Amino acid sequence: MTERKKVAIIGVGLIGGSLALQLHEKKIASRLIGVDASDEHLQKALELELVDEVLRLDEAIATAEVIILAMPVDSMVTLLQHYWIE
Repeated sequence: MTERKKVAIIGVGLIGGSLALQLHEKKIASRLIGVDASDEHLQKALELELVDEVLRLDEAIATAEVIILAMPVDSMVTLLQHYWIE
């Protein structure tokens, strides 16, 4: 059996929320961390128990073993350029 990982979902709107739901139902992740620019999305994700906690982006990146980007492509490009591409 494979070890379950801490997963951060960046973008907990419709797509990220659906992924979180499946990860919980299938017991794939040991912990789900939510990150979103919208406080409303984060609050809803916590209320619906889609994520176990919400963190700032830099904290989530440092904590998670797996990072899922569930956000608009243009935002992804900006994020990747800022954090990972030199």
